[in-house]
Amino acid sequence: MGYQPGKGLGKNLQGRVQPVDAQFLVEGKGLGYGSVSGFVPKIFFGTRTHKQINQMVKEFRRTAYCKTRMTVLGSREHTCIHPEVSRSFNKSEGCQQLNDMLSESNPGCQYRTRGIEMLSKHVYGYDNGWDIEDLVGLGQKLQRCPYYASRDLMEQAEIIFVPYNYLIDPAVRKRMKIPIEDNIIILDEAHNIEDSARAAGSGTFLQEDFQLALIDCEKVLQIPATDRKSRDRLHQIGKLAKFSSYMMNFMDNTGKNVFDDETIMTGKELVEKFTVENYGPNILAEISFVVEVIFNEQNGGRSSGTSPIKVEEGEEKVESDSKLIDTKLHLLAKTRATLEDFLMIVNLMVGDEQTHLDDYQVAIVRSKKRNMKIEASNGFNSQSQWTYALKLWCLNPAIVLKQVRESTRSIVVTSGTLSPLDSYASELGIDFMITLEANHVIPANRVWIASISQGPKNTILNGSYKTTSSFEYQDELGRVMLSVCQTIPHGVLCFLPSYSLLEKFVARWQDTGLWQQLSTVKTLVCESRDSYAFEETLKDFYSAIEDSQRSLNSSLNSSGEEIIDGCQNKRKEGTPSGALMLAVCRGKVSEGLDFTDNNARAVVCVGIPFPYLKDKQVELKRKYNDKKSTCSALLKGSEWYEIQAFRALNQALGRCIRHKGDWGAILLVDDRFAKRPRYVKQLSKWVRASIRHYDKFSPMLHYLSQFTNGLVKEDAAALLAVQQQALLQSPQEAILSIRNISIASPPSSVRPKNALSTAIPEFVEDNSLTRSS
Repeated sequence: MGYQPGKGLGKNLQGRVQPVDAQFLVEGKGLGYGSVSGFVPKIFFGTRTHKQINQMVKEFRRTAYCKTRMTVLGSREHTCIHPEVSRSFNKSEGCQQLNDMLSESNPGCQYRTRGIEMLSKHVYGYDNGWDIEDLVGLGQKLQRCPYYASRDLMEQAEIIFVPYNYLIDPAVRKRMKIPIEDNIIILDEAHNIEDSARAAGSGTFLQEDFQLALIDCEKVLQIPATDRKSRDRLHQIGKLAKFSSYMMNFMDNTGKNVFDDETIMTGKELVEKFTVENYGPNILAEISFVVEVIFNEQNGGRSSGTSPIKVEEGEEKVESDSKLIDTKLHLLAKTRATLEDFLMIVNLMVGDEQTHLDDYQVAIVRSKKRNMKIEASNGFNSQSQWTYALKLWCLNPAIVLKQVRESTRSIVVTSGTLSPLDSYASELGIDFMITLEANHVIPANRVWIASISQGPKNTILNGSYKTTSSFEYQDELGRVMLSVCQTIPHGVLCFLPSYSLLEKFVARWQDTGLWQQLSTVKTLVCESRDSYAFEETLKDFYSAIEDSQRSLNSSLNSSGEEIIDGCQNKRKEGTPSGALMLAVCRGKVSEGLDFTDNNARAVVCVGIPFPYLKDKQVELKRKYNDKKSTCSALLKGSEWYEIQAFRALNQALGRCIRHKGDWGAILLVDDRFAKRPRYVKQLSKWVRASIRHYDKFSPMLHYLSQFTNGLVKEDAAALLAVQQQALLQSPQEAILSIRNISIASPPSSVRPKNALSTAIPEFVEDNSLTRSS
């Protein structure tokens, strides 16, 4: 059996499943109750970001399963409550440093050492589920660490909400001790799984990383041994110091042959170089095992997972003793991360009898050396003006997902942008036996979709790299956006292919005065690369939408005439109504955020977000697919390249039309959609079914205005009916009724302080879903 869905009040679904055991469904009591075998599979629900996890927990609370034992795994960045570490730039590093060298003088983090059992017990006082904010608030109240409590809760939980890189990345999965064996994994927003898996199997390692590891090892090696166990430990650390020194010199020597700042070799060539220099796969296996033993004992003898590289028969075995080693002989967590991550990737490369060597490309990249205050004593030539980075690039995501595929009982993946399904499954190396592609729930008369080829002054709107650099194109696009903003009420989202293009357009529009014109129509906000600034941007955007909604409510008279007359952007002269968000495909706004109702009455996508063609990894991936497509179901390189663009585009298009009662307009600003039918075929099913092409701007604007006016009248009539009904109620009931009909509802996590609360539920976006076991 297998399965993949598409559009609807759910998603596209694809998967491979085993027959369901009857004991897991006894009398509808939920997983685990009435189990005959005693084994209860856990459900790991993974989505892309912590913000999306909060959305999923909110939906979970509305289901009949809300009392199921659950936990949410989050990073220290979202859960740390230590007064100093929580304010640091890198909370993970701060936490590790605080707990690295435990001693009488350094007891570690007080919130962790106080014990987390109390916090874990209190969490189950929440009858209807909880999210990260609930856990952090409780942790602050009880003075217990939410980060480690959430991990502790995983043992008893039946469903675990987690960022999906925790499930995909073997290094993260190991450190978080996530037990995927025989359990069920659901991955939402799964169109990103391919990229996430490749990223998990890839890594960049600087000379400075190995230098820090060497310095850490040398510092410990200076401590005299007091007994046999400490002598054995120092011997083990000596091996790590030698390997760290070797890696520094390997990068230095290989880098001397680098021209044009970068040289590329295959995974096979890298392993051959290691082998010639006495660091072949077997020796690396031994080093990996040493790293495993050392840090297991530093953690109090608790295993953090299986060894990344298996020790072959006949090799030296290092004995592990659960008795704690003197803390003076402890290595830093940074050393562990460098060595463990590097060896994990090498293991993927040489695994399965070295059949994956061609699935990797390796780059040695040089750059000008920074002024380093630290010096290593073990043979590294620190006089060179260059420093080097070793980049290991995985081109086959199936390598990373193999263990997930083989270990789990079932996998379900969902997204609105999985097509084409055959190539998607081939990239992941998973045989999905159940697939489903559903239709959208939105009625055809509540969505308006079009492409436009020319602007108001008949300039061709072609979003290719060469064209977008011209002032003529930039000015015409600005006029398009001004007309759209004058036509569409409340919220408008405009997606661009890149941050650099966004910045270029804004600079041009500011120079020409168009930015000022736009600012009189809409509050203008731009997506920021910075996470903190991004949260502030969202608050500004939602606040402007709330203001426009309140203005609309107050403008209605008993007959509703104000709202029926022409464009609905009713505002005082020079005062904006609503907001325009300039955002980026593949950015935070385009991926999973919920712009329901008035928050996005139109989405404008400019151009087609192709990956940067000259990016070395993109170039190598295209060549890899060209080679592999002759003997597998993989797409050719050029086809894969196009698919990456349209998956990003389709994600952006899905930001509006969030539930069956919603409505909105979608405008594709690029003449290539009218000229190239294959581009239309790569749009989501619900988009391509309704799209119409306009060569001239005036007819497009006329029909867009007609569509908008009709739907705004419907909203106005509904709102007016509620207001009139409220007159018959008590003052308190009237206020609640009017608030509950508010059409704009920002997520609570970014809602301004003066925002109205609403009872409008947020619905899951229309997507695709895939399941496997």
